[in-house]
Amino acid sequence: MSLQKLVPVKVPWKITSATPFLTVRVAEFEPEMVSFIALFNTTNGMVERRVTVTFNEIVLIGLRTGNESPPIDESEYDWSNTLQGRQQNGNFDLKYEEFEREWISSGYCPDPHMYKVLNSKWTIPYGNNIGMDYTHYLFVGEMTCMDVLAKGWKWEAGDIIDWK
Repeated sequence: MSLQKLVPVKVPWKITSATPFLTVRVAEFEPEMVSFIALFNTTNGMVERRVTVTFNEIVLIGLRTGNESPPIDESEYDWSNTLQGRQQNGNFDLKYEEFEREWISSGYCPDPHMYKVLNSKWTIPYGNNIGMDYTHYLFVGEMTCMDVLAKGWKWEAGDIIDWK
């Protein structure tokens, strides 16, 4: 099997690795949700907000925690579409300033730490029936990663967090 390819989702935020507070809520008869602290790049600089992602028709949720950052086997994934992958492929000129310019000019964070996983091993056990309708998403925090297999998702952000 070839590597699972990570494709950053198109969102204006990035899961912060400093204070991600990555959490999942699963309750009977209620929508499943993942929440975390995210950075937003605004004209006034970076701000943090709690973001909640709500899913449609979840089939599987996986949680990985550990002492390593991130707690996943990076060798299982093709990171070429991520900032990390772009730098590993020899593009060391992609410095933070360029990353920020790309973020501001497009309105989307180039590497939000939430990915759509193509060629996912999570869809294989279900065959083509589920693989066509459901998508594998990966959330990468500092010490926790979450995998979600769902039909779709939406997000909303809370107020700006003032840590003072």
